[in-house]
Amino acid sequence: MPELEAVSAQFVGGQVNVEVGDDVPAAQVVEHAGKIKGLLPIAEALVRQVEAPADSPLHLASAVEFVLEALHVHDKLSKFTFRERTYYRK
Repeated sequence: MPELEAVSAQFVGGQVNVEVGDDVPAAQVVEHAGKIKGLLPIAEALVRQVEAPADSPLHLASAVEFVLEALHVHDKLSKFTFRERTYYRK
């Protein structure tokens, strides 16, 4: 999916990273994801596919984390945990 390649390419060089975790507010995850071109539209489409409200920060944050984890599993992003928070970068 070319959209995912474009998202992961923005992480090159460590200029971009996204922080997620149980103690990271959903609105903060969505705000940071909004700074990564193309990530929120992918997350919104995923939320709509499961027929959940696409404007819900909780649903969007979960979808963002799902997309980032998929990129990590396919070796497109690296992932590390520090102080119970997870960060994705390349």
